[in-house]
Amino acid sequence: MWVRSPFTQEQRASMHVSLSANVHKDFNSGNGGGMIQFCREMLRQQGRETSMFEVA
Repeated sequence: MWVRSPFTQEQRASMHVSLSANVHKDFNSGNGGGMIQFCREMLRQQGRETSMFEVA
C-alpha cells in the first residue's frame, strides 16, 4: 500500500509499505527496511531510543 511518509511533511503518498513482505520504502526521504526498523524510527522521532530487541 502507498501512504504519506511520517518522516516528511509531504502532501502525496511516497512511501510504500508491504506487510506481506515485511518491508517499507520511503521514496521521498530514502529510508527503507523492515517493519521493525520502521517502528524503531517512529519511536526515535518521539524521543524514545530503543534497541531492535525492545521494538520486537
